[in-house]
Amino acid sequence: MVYGKFHLGQLYDLKSLQLKAKQISQQDETTVFLVNEQSELKADKFLVRYLMITQGALLLFEPIVSRTDGITYNRLIAWASLQSI
Repeated sequence: MVYGKFHLGQLYDLKSLQLKAKQISQQDETTVFLVNEQSELKADKFLVRYLMITQGALLLFEPIVSRTDGITYNRLIAWASLQSI
């Protein structure tokens, strides 16, 4: 389970979130899947997304590559608590 506050539009490092979750719970309860989202404007275009599933939430991230250092960060674009689904 990932603890903390998440904010839409903020950049996150998914690897550090997974490591933090392992340290807190001593188990690998957080899973990240690579998924494709079909573009609403062009039916033949697909966008890369990462879906993180924790014990309490679904988090959808959009990968963003930094122009200065080339590191890939991930912008949180949607989330939902598992209770609300």
